[in-house]
Amino acid sequence: MTEAVDSMMERISGIRCVLSPHRAFLTVVLIGIIVRIAIAPIINQNNDVIYWVRIANMADSGLGMYDIEGYYYMPSWGYFVSFVSFVCLMFGITTFAVPHDELTAVFQYGLPSEVLVPTAGFAVVLKIFLILVDLAVAVLLYRVLSDFTGDKRIAATASAIWFLAPVLVLETAGHAMFDNISALFVLISMVLVHKRRYFLSGASMFLAVMTKFMPLFLIPVMLAWILRREGISEGGGRSVSKFVIGCALVFVLLELPEIVAGNFWASMYFITTRAGDTVGMLTEALSPAVLAVIAVLAVIIAALVIRWMKHNRGRLMGFAAKMSEPASARKVAEVLLALWGIASLAIIAISSAGGSVSLSTFMIIVFLLSAVVELYLAYHVLFRMEDDSERLMSILMLASLAMFIWSPAPQYILVAIPIFAAYAAVYRPGLIRPLVFFTVAYVLLTFGYGNLVYVYTLAADLGWIPLDSLYSAAEFLATPVFGTYLDDLLCTITDVTAEISLIYLAYRWYVESKSPLPDGLHGVPISA
Repeated sequence: MTEAVDSMMERISGIRCVLSPHRAFLTVVLIGIIVRIAIAPIINQNNDVIYWVRIANMADSGLGMYDIEGYYYMPSWGYFVSFVSFVCLMFGITTFAVPHDELTAVFQYGLPSEVLVPTAGFAVVLKIFLILVDLAVAVLLYRVLSDFTGDKRIAATASAIWFLAPVLVLETAGHAMFDNISALFVLISMVLVHKRRYFLSGASMFLAVMTKFMPLFLIPVMLAWILRREGISEGGGRSVSKFVIGCALVFVLLELPEIVAGNFWASMYFITTRAGDTVGMLTEALSPAVLAVIAVLAVIIAALVIRWMKHNRGRLMGFAAKMSEPASARKVAEVLLALWGIASLAIIAISSAGGSVSLSTFMIIVFLLSAVVELYLAYHVLFRMEDDSERLMSILMLASLAMFIWSPAPQYILVAIPIFAAYAAVYRPGLIRPLVFFTVAYVLLTFGYGNLVYVYTLAADLGWIPLDSLYSAAEFLATPVFGTYLDDLLCTITDVTAEISLIYLAYRWYVESKSPLPDGLHGVPISA
């Protein structure tokens, strides 16, 4: 096991085993920071970063986040960017973007149209804070896994997989996307469950959800983990209640200013539009008063469920014992792959239908498929899983993977990488190479979606790329080919490559799940 980890450390970070694990970790951090700082001023995903500029300008002008067009996320990211704008002003950075009308010649070829280009000052300050989040996740992985395994080499490997992941470096230092914040809060939530700090765990999990909503899919597995650990009894119900109350409190605190301002549904735009037009229309029809009634009813129902669990503890424990079976890892793998196969076929069928199926319908079906897989995994944790940390970490990795049966955007997968890295480094070194392939494939997808947008700063602001070359590249990407355009074809190719990498990672997990753990390594009881 240790030889495999040492060998992988050499491949991932170029660090010889003569270095101590602590020095190896510090070297990984240094390399990752140098690369990020090098690209932060020169590479921007222009379209998204310009929206961050608009948020900063709104904060500077005293307007609310939802007072003008352009902000579609939940409030937490707006608060973050407002803080960044305050820091910029403290350092004398008053201009966040400048217009470059010469870019209009590119837009005639159908590429994203935005003549504003972020200034290096604003982009670097924003990205420094995101880089610090990357670093926080790396340090947390290193500290937690060092304590859990007693082997700093394993901890350094997991940190290296995260901190040097190509897709993370590009999304943080280039795209300036903030899914790494969700990754940090999800990881903190899992650590807090391990420490039985359920209220704080729920609060952290919902901070992740309120940053990007995809971690919402993890909550059934988290609740099953808590019940499995504390027992299906009054104690388990109380622990689940603490987790749920933590979630609810964070939601109320973050949304209360927008509820008071009458912007609640505007703040939910990011979720409702991805959930589909029908869901969006339904939610907009619900008034705050109706929502309050629903919330009160939910609390009453939860209290009744806890009371019922208290009085039926023996029946529930008997059911759990009947449902539990030894050596069920392969069965859950086969069921999961069957569900995944059905999901993939459904996605292919819907995609082939073209205009006959709306994107909203497509997204609803994809999310429902993800929810089915997540609920099955929660059921497995609660009733069928061995009392073993390796199996639990395996299920947590699968739950993270199942959020992305189809990913709406490449940056979404950042939230899952720390969990992948921890499981692979601790228990399954054979998953490290597929995981690295996965992170590289999503870099290709990022460029496939963004293409020339990433070089607008290099061309228009810094002048490192001649504008004529930019125009020629835009014209080339607009070349008709196979009934479509080269730009769309490249997007399709990179999308398929990313999907293949995800399926391959799931397949490799299936293969690894049938093999004994390396060198006799075993998990520890999760009930401890």
